[in-house]
Amino acid sequence: MSVDFFNSECSNVLSNKEFGLCDKDNSKAYIDTGNQNSWIATVIR
Repeated sequence: MSVDFFNSECSNVLSNKEFGLCDKDNSKAYIDTGNQNSWIATVIR
């Protein structure tokens, strides 16, 4: 599977110092800032 990181539909801007990445079955991966139980990865900047 190829990913186009420059596609505006596939980008998001956050100012949070911490957020999670989620990936439910049959859906695209997405960013979550509230439900840490659904995070498969944590991003800390």
